[in-house]
Amino acid sequence: PQPGVHPTLQHLLRASQGQWRVYDLLIDGASTAGGYQRQYARYLQKHTYEQLIQQLGKQLDGLRQAKN
Repeated sequence: PQPGVHPTLQHLLRASQGQWRVYDLLIDGASTAGGYQRQYARYLQKHTYEQLIQQLGKQLDGLRQAKN
């Protein structure tokens, strides 16, 4: 970012089970969820759905370990 220029952030929320949940984050109008959707679609062109879930599980495990 340029000095003095601040990105526009929007949190898109949805009520779920009595709580508000963020389901997308827009940065200067670009959807982070949309970016992930395109990334997963490319992955699924070469791999199975089960492999995608396994890969996401590994990433989640890494995040959990880094947190502790």
